Amino acid sequence: MPDAFKSFAFNTFLLLYYNQVLGLNASWVSAVLTLSIIIDAITDPLVGSFSDTLRTRLGRRHPLMYAAIVPLGICLYCVFRPPENAGPALLLAWLAMFAVMTRVAMTFYLIPWSAMFAELSDNYAERSEVLTWRYLVGGVGTVVFTVSVWTLMFPSSAAFPQGQLNPAGYPSFAGVLAASVMTFAFLTTFLTQREIPFLRQPVGKQAFGIAETLGDLKAALANPEFRILFVGLLVSSAITGTLAALEIYVQTFFWGLTSEDLRWFSIAGIGGLAAFAVIPGLQRRYDKKALLLIVMIINLAATTA
Repeated sequence: MPDAFKSFAFNTFLLLYYNQVLGLNASWVSAVLTLSIIIDAITDPLVGSFSDTLRTRLGRRHPLMYAAIVPLGICLYCVFRPPENAGPALLLAWLAMFAVMTRVAMTFYLIPWSAMFAELSDNYAERSEVLTWRYLVGGVGTVVFTVSVWTLMFPSSAAFPQGQLNPAGYPSFAGVLAASVMTFAFLTTFLTQREIPFLRQPVGKQAFGIAETLGDLKAALANPEFRILFVGLLVSSAITGTLAALEIYVQTFFWGLTSEDLRWFSIAGIGGLAAFAVIPGLQRRYDKKALLLIVMIINLAATTA
């Protein structure tokens, strides 16, 4: 849920807030957000490599997850609480600093967290079932969080029929977002701490370094199966990311939807919950690569229709 909540906030509100509410040029805001994604793409493999080689009493995943919780909450709060009466230059610098820091802090939580789930079992079917439950809980939590945000944080008013354009809602949203992400990040880390003795540990004298990280990336890209999935996910992410960034603009300015209208869109995600009943069986019966490619194609067709 922490990454789902953060992604919802960034994809839905961040560009809209700094552009339409605070009045910054959309191109400059987009450039800053692009920069944060580029930095995120660099730090992800570095943190992954560092986590793989870490040796501590709490293993190699949990120390980084614990360390990221407070910085993540602070950065999320600050990115939606810029200084009052700040000029365009200061606002842009503030956005750049805390958008980048939020993504880096999330990397220190999310990358070890994702790796840990892959280590909870050596059985492929069981591991897939654990991941299925992970996404199920995240999906339900995101629906509840999204409906709550639209209803409580951005209600329509006489002055702002479209609550998402009301600047008064964003301070409360910043606090709720930061507290929610920190709470669930802590719970996930704490409740899986008992599994540390059973998780895989570094073998031999593995060392962290740029050269080692580049070597790992080269080895991964040398795998033709990985390259297929990598290219597919790259194209899929580019399309869905663009749609997510423009969706709130289309809903607000083309369709003229209010926050009370928008909250019902999140309930559409419940339809996807039916898939969780059949995923474990499909994964036991069919090859993972074929399933991923088929679902990826269906997703691309659905999102671009």
